[in-house]
Amino acid sequence: MTTLQSKTTILQILPSLKSGGVERGTIEMVKAIKQSNYNAIVVSNGGPMVDQVIIHKGQHISLPVHSKNPFIIWKNIQQLKKIIKQNNVNIVHARSRAPAWSAYYACKNTNCKFVTTIHGKYSFKKGLMGQLKKWYNSSMFKGDFIIAVSEFIKENALENYEIFKEKLKNKKTSVIHRGVDIHGFDPSKISKHRLVNIKKQMQLPDDKIIIFLPGRLSEWKGQLYLLEALRYVKSNNYFCVLLGDDKGHEIYRKRIENKIMDLKLNSFVKIHKHVYDMPAADMLADIIISASILGEPFGRVAIEGQAMKKRVIATNVGGSKETVIHEKTGWLVPHNDSQEFAKTIEKVLNLSPNKSKTIGTAARKNIVENFTTEKMCNDTIKIYKKLLKKNK
Repeated sequence: MTTLQSKTTILQILPSLKSGGVERGTIEMVKAIKQSNYNAIVVSNGGPMVDQVIIHKGQHISLPVHSKNPFIIWKNIQQLKKIIKQNNVNIVHARSRAPAWSAYYACKNTNCKFVTTIHGKYSFKKGLMGQLKKWYNSSMFKGDFIIAVSEFIKENALENYEIFKEKLKNKKTSVIHRGVDIHGFDPSKISKHRLVNIKKQMQLPDDKIIIFLPGRLSEWKGQLYLLEALRYVKSNNYFCVLLGDDKGHEIYRKRIENKIMDLKLNSFVKIHKHVYDMPAADMLADIIISASILGEPFGRVAIEGQAMKKRVIATNVGGSKETVIHEKTGWLVPHNDSQEFAKTIEKVLNLSPNKSKTIGTAARKNIVENFTTEKMCNDTIKIYKKLLKKNK
């Protein structure tokens, strides 16, 4: 194992590096940590994104920190203690519950600071099982500093966890919104070659307004809700792509396919697997929809769509309420009224080119000023520096 003794060292810990917003944020922070002249270590169970840690000159250490097995968590604590000591780790930053338990106890009785980021709602039901779940969730509230990814997540934590109220009162919490890479998601930087490749992959028509709903096929992401809305849309001048993988949700995919058939939307809607060049895919869309029925903890789809100057429609719940300015940078719709949703879709389909351009320009300005990866990383580095200063 490589030993890092010469610089401040930040260790991030999460279940795996397969795919997703948490994983992407971790990689973005590796880059920012290295640019701040710190050492960057990531501990996870591995996955395809490990290569990106290495590309950004970070170090990856594989441990089964995805496991909820108490015995494995205990073993992880012992391994993490060794890693912290051998690499002179100053801060451990946990992004999920099981890894947070291991990290919390590994940091205990050391000078190593413990930071957590709450990426989702941690709810629980009444009764014994609910109390056990609440206890399990509590690892995310044991940090010396706690980051919430949105006001929505902060309010959920305040509502359910007394410890979070104490941390807030003692100024040990902060909301740091997730960010978009405005250089990658920049309409001016998407080559014709990239567009041709994606269009060929997706077999998009030339004569229709293109609507995308990006996101894995999962009921709370709202694919069925969008289909219910499309049944009331009178225009036939659109083609909608439900863009996401169905791994682990094959039964739900079948429900979507049946719904498309039942509503006779075969000519207007199709499902397509996730594509890896999302900036180019977004560039091909005219309208980008985030139809979550439960509320995105933050919601990257809405900020990426705005960054690409697209017409964005999002449900008026969760983090999207914080990133979309209604009728200025996009549109917010109810999460439980398909007819109202349909009216907005119809309105946006018929928007004039000038109005679309005005909305798109305002949307990108909103993202550039408020929701960039650079801002997210800088705000997090500031917290690290504050904690490091206290350690001196």
